[in-house]
Amino acid sequence: MSYRSNAKSARHLWLKRSRPALTAAGLPVNVIETERSWNYLVLHGDDAFQSGWLPSFVTKKQASRLVSLIARSPFRDEATELLRVLNARIRE
Repeated sequence: MSYRSNAKSARHLWLKRSRPALTAAGLPVNVIETERSWNYLVLHGDDAFQSGWLPSFVTKKQASRLVSLIARSPFRDEATELLRVLNARIRE
């Protein structure tokens, strides 16, 4: 049980520490203010349902920065859809 607790703590800590970089890269605060809203974004690649945020809202430079941040995060394994749409944004 401690493994899961440690894993959750690492994820929570990463999200908390990365908020300034994530917002600077174009994510709205309400998308990253809770793990629930962040997990929705990670799994679905957008937050059209809640905040209205879409990957097309960020510049190519911001999308590149987000890819770099997420690829090194504890969420990288679940973020395949988000990484896919951000990489598509970069290629536009």
